Amino acid sequence: MKKVIWDFLIGDDAADGGRGPTWRLAMGVTAVFLVIAGVAAWHHEFWRDEMQAWLIARDLKTLPALLEQAHYEGAPPLWSLMLKLLALITPRPEIVQVLNWVLAGVTVFLFTAYGRFSGLQKVLLAGNYYLLFEYGTVCRNYLPGVLGLTVACVLYPAAGRRPWWFAAALVFTAMTSVHALILAVAMAAAFWGARILRAAGVLKKEGVAREPLHIGALVTVVAGVGLAVYSMLPRPDTLYGAAEEWHWNWIPERLEKVACALVYSHFPWPRPQGFFWIPPWDTPFPSFDPLTMLVLAGVLIAAGVMLFRRSATALIFYVAGTVGVGAFLYLKYLGFMRHTGFLFLVFLFAWWIAGADRVKPVAKSWVRWWAGAAGAVLFTVMLGAQAITGMNAVARDVKQPFSCGKLAAAYLVEAGLSEEFIAIGPDWAGAPVAGYLGRTVYYPYAERHGSFVIWNRERRDNMSDEEFYETAAKEAKGARMVILLDHPMSDELMAKHGIVFLKQLGGSLTPFEDYYVHLAEGKPESP
Repeated sequence: MKKVIWDFLIGDDAADGGRGPTWRLAMGVTAVFLVIAGVAAWHHEFWRDEMQAWLIARDLKTLPALLEQAHYEGAPPLWSLMLKLLALITPRPEIVQVLNWVLAGVTVFLFTAYGRFSGLQKVLLAGNYYLLFEYGTVCRNYLPGVLGLTVACVLYPAAGRRPWWFAAALVFTAMTSVHALILAVAMAAAFWGARILRAAGVLKKEGVAREPLHIGALVTVVAGVGLAVYSMLPRPDTLYGAAEEWHWNWIPERLEKVACALVYSHFPWPRPQGFFWIPPWDTPFPSFDPLTMLVLAGVLIAAGVMLFRRSATALIFYVAGTVGVGAFLYLKYLGFMRHTGFLFLVFLFAWWIAGADRVKPVAKSWVRWWAGAAGAVLFTVMLGAQAITGMNAVARDVKQPFSCGKLAAAYLVEAGLSEEFIAIGPDWAGAPVAGYLGRTVYYPYAERHGSFVIWNRERRDNMSDEEFYETAAKEAKGARMVILLDHPMSDELMAKHGIVFLKQLGGSLTPFEDYYVHLAEGKPESP
């Protein structure tokens, strides 16, 4: 009985090779996860980035146009291609949540059925902040990448015999997001790097006479990564990828933020009202001491190296993945929890790989045994903290609108204004409204009709309310005009142009997605 309890708390629940209790536990955890994720999805409103991808898939009619748009999105096009298939079925964005719910359930099932984790750790995955909320509730292109990496870990034990499926999983992963691409490269470097080192005699072979290198599968991964990189290379007029946006110089404050992001990605904690969706490294609360964060980040990385040092593949993957993602966060875009979460995913998948390798100690050592137990406890504490934060995030999303775009669209329909000329600013705030209305709107910031945002240099980032009105009125040609802004217009401006304030739709968890609805009666055009 003691051994059963110990194995559930600390041991490897996949020790039976994925049979018996592991499958029953996996189905139970997955069922609980799907219920919680289903409730979260039912109450979740799409915000601008979620709706942007759906509108691209819905409104771009040709494959070349969809592939071209990827160069303005900063991500490979696989998610848009997946959504395009859904757009052929229905124009309603809710179908994306159904797909995301299914993908999240499959990912959790594979984790709990095949992952080298203890029973308690698998139970905690049902509330994991990333799997449940950041990727499982918020519908973005990151979840397919996590699923691809999960499949790669499932295939890893047999990859030496069947490398092509393993390579295909890595190519799939690389086509989802920049961060997943980095981890796909790290996993390929770990798998083939370890085999090359063993072939060269640098590493001891564990009872293997000769390991084939599978160069053909490696070339396939390299080609897939190259295609993913090419597919998102920025066009000359895009706002993403400009040379001045890369930080090649030494910026201590930026390194401190990366260190804070690494610590917070492993041990997230619930944040109070007003700070839920804002990165802790960019806000005064909770404040952090830079030196403390640098030390804690160093301790976490050192602990990872110690834990994975006896599995060459896990160690190479952990080091390459942590350095790769960390370098991207420093050099290019630090971003939000959905981005920095890949630092934790490196640790998570490295743990899985190390467990799959099952490297046996040369001799019994109580020190080594206690070190392993301490590592398992640390990992369990991580998952516990994430479960608390994940459930808190779902509760917040259920209680408050994540974005008020859906509420704004519903209000326009109820008020009989959904078919009027609608102008929205800023343009990125218009995507949720356009998506839920199922139509295009006018974006004065870009001086174009549309639904999704084209992130090029033709659009403006700032515009006075007077300029906004004049630009929209010119396009409306005297028609009655609905104006949605993220702030109220001044009384002077409304009096000057005969504009009436109608409704404020606020309280969103996402910053800058509250809406102020105004109505300008039509004016006959001047002869």
